[in-house]
Amino acid sequence: MSGSDAVRNFESGFNVYRYLINANVVTSFPLNILVAYLILRKSPKHMKTYKYILLNITGWVFLDDVVMEVIYLPLPLLEVFGIYCGGVAKRFSPTVGYFSMVVAFFLVAQYLISLFFAFFYRYNALKSDRAVFGTELKNWHYCAGIAVCMVVLPSLWAAAVASTYMPQDAFRKYVNETRPDLLPVLDELPVFGLNKSMFIVATIVIFVWTLLWATCIGLCVYGTVRQMNMQKLTMSKHTYRQHMQLMKALAVQTIAPLALFVIPIVVDAVSIMLKIEIINETITITVLTMSFHSNVNALAVIFFITPYRKAVFSMLRKCRVKKLIFVSVQPTTTRGPTSSTHS
Repeated sequence: MSGSDAVRNFESGFNVYRYLINANVVTSFPLNILVAYLILRKSPKHMKTYKYILLNITGWVFLDDVVMEVIYLPLPLLEVFGIYCGGVAKRFSPTVGYFSMVVAFFLVAQYLISLFFAFFYRYNALKSDRAVFGTELKNWHYCAGIAVCMVVLPSLWAAAVASTYMPQDAFRKYVNETRPDLLPVLDELPVFGLNKSMFIVATIVIFVWTLLWATCIGLCVYGTVRQMNMQKLTMSKHTYRQHMQLMKALAVQTIAPLALFVIPIVVDAVSIMLKIEIINETITITVLTMSFHSNVNALAVIFFITPYRKAVFSMLRKCRVKKLIFVSVQPTTTRGPTSSTHS
């Protein structure tokens, strides 16, 4: 088999997944733009601070979409523990593909951190005091906490993923020793290799990080529900409904990355360690499920938060009315009188 035939055979196995992922990206871009517009222009006054937290989530989701599905778009070659970039990074060297992988995971971590900010804000907004373990929180406490969450914690993901990189010379030597039939793929496509030992370490780091993140989210949910139950008698029904709407939207926004990101990645990592034969297909399905998160996030914001839902329905009604008016004023073609000759 020639080098070109090997490459075509390798790429053809991912065509269907690639088309589905591209379709998700095409729909997610206008949805995210719509959500950003709704947050900035249709948010009620009582959401004056929280709307920027929602905008922060939407921004990281959008950036992650661009890097993960447009630039990176990873396709596995795990027979030799390699990754091939099917997106824009395909046009460049394997180093660019590796760098885009690190950035993609950094953005996923930022996305998860932005969700934590939202849960913490909902909890903090209901608290009657700002004390933690008896210490009154000052502005510098919040600034330091935000800096740690947005710089240090996502960098742990990026550092863990970056440590898995195998130098290209060593990777090529490894392929030549184990699967020489795949060398033509390395010659024509920017495939980069992963170090198996460091991959296991990175998986453990990401798993522990995610477990701590989920624990913090759980504590915020518990505290929020507890505060709402304590204040339910003194809180107006309207205010209570507003809090419930925002919590429902957040719940769906949080379940999305857990179901579409974290759980599939952990399953893939275990499958790689156990050397399951269909691991390439498993990884590709994971990338496909990850491409849905942006649409799920946008739809949760639109349909669970009443002002945004009403604004969208209003836009749809106006579009329909304009279409009906346009159709009704179209000039009609009339036929002139026709003469008939009777015998």
